Amino acid sequence: MCGSHIQSCSTALWHDPHPELPAVGLRFVPGRPVTALDRPSTALPAMVTALDQIRQVPLGPFASLGRLDSVSDFIRRITMWPEQLRQYPDEPLSRDMAALIGIWHDRGDAAVLAEPAPRVLSHGDGNLDNWHWHDFISTIYALDWEFAGHSDAAYDAAELIEHPSARAIDDDLWLALLPELGVNDGQARRRFVAARCAAALRWLAVRWKRRDTNASAFEQQLHRTRSLITGDHG
Repeated sequence: MCGSHIQSCSTALWHDPHPELPAVGLRFVPGRPVTALDRPSTALPAMVTALDQIRQVPLGPFASLGRLDSVSDFIRRITMWPEQLRQYPDEPLSRDMAALIGIWHDRGDAAVLAEPAPRVLSHGDGNLDNWHWHDFISTIYALDWEFAGHSDAAYDAAELIEHPSARAIDDDLWLALLPELGVNDGQARRRFVAARCAAALRWLAVRWKRRDTNASAFEQQLHRTRSLITGDHG
């Protein structure tokens, strides 16, 4: 997979094709995680180029294997959340979260995301900690490919931008690069908007579970999710 098509990933040194616990040894990758940089946006152009290279790789064996945290994964987790909320009927947040899920449901985003979209290869992990930037040679590397699989460009762009680690880079910078991320027509933009709301709501569910131990992160995600779902971000 990481051959001539992709210039920003580690190469394999050895492979053990064990039937139950296969393993691959990879070359050491230099640099620091994008989130650890003084100016994370420095690495953004190279990252966008690398993502484009990844999308151009033929799917091969990944044609029948979807990426982790796929569209269906997110929708399933969102639809399961109300059952968890019902376990806390006296908590005001439960009513607020249920109302927000209802607004999201009425938007019709799930139906938009159920529409077919061209499949592309996906790195499968929006966490910017898994992208390392090397200042000296101005090169970026994508790490941790265990979640790779097929996806679509609009969903991948939304999942990336809504990953909590992406807050290290200003939203305006991300959105200005949507065409380079594969969101380059009206249909893709419509899917991107729907996927962005779903991704934000999914992360809100994650933050809700930790609302008592990290109230600040929950409040920030609640504000962001409410803004996306009730505002005009099309």
